[in-house]
Amino acid sequence: MVHSRIAAGTYIIGVSLICSSALAQGEVTQVRLTAEDPFAVRTVQIILRSGTPAPSLKTIASIDLGAKTVKAVDVYGHTKDIPLDVIDRIECEQAILKRSPMAQESPWKIEVFTGTAQMTRAQNVDLKDGILSLKDLPAPETPASSMPADMSLGPQQTTWELRTIRYVESSRVFEVTLVPTRYERWITRSSGSSLSGSRKRPQ
Repeated sequence: MVHSRIAAGTYIIGVSLICSSALAQGEVTQVRLTAEDPFAVRTVQIILRSGTPAPSLKTIASIDLGAKTVKAVDVYGHTKDIPLDVIDRIECEQAILKRSPMAQESPWKIEVFTGTAQMTRAQNVDLKDGILSLKDLPAPETPASSMPADMSLGPQQTTWELRTIRYVESSRVFEVTLVPTRYERWITRSSGSSLSGSRKRPQ
């Protein structure tokens, strides 16, 4: 399986603000910073105030606001505490999976549809082992897709993807930017397949 990066400058349509009070109570949504699923590979970087990324980063184990540190895990499994005051932001990227030319399966491709980016502000964030937990996020909304006539819709997933986490020292809050994202796997129909066998496209 190969993958292709989702360009940062092409999929954020706009940014709106979710008030921090809206996150105080209610259902918890988990957002993965680093994980691979049938649609995408996720990676995370810590960008230092110098403008350079922290080297060899694999994931983030936690954020300790009391100690004002981010516990990072490198590709060798070692942990390191990085002070918040030297970090500009935590930045996440998603790369869509692409079918290997050698795969013995029907041709398919992953398409990505994204909505308006949302920013929330919170005095603390619950981030453990590469998973960010947030309360009372609205359901992710994305634009309708337009499926080619020669393809049918396979598995799909709608989720929030993390873009950045930034700690603002002056106001002592975290600014978290997320993007509502829908992944769709489109499968090429064989010459004898029927249109009635395709799944309904989400609106």
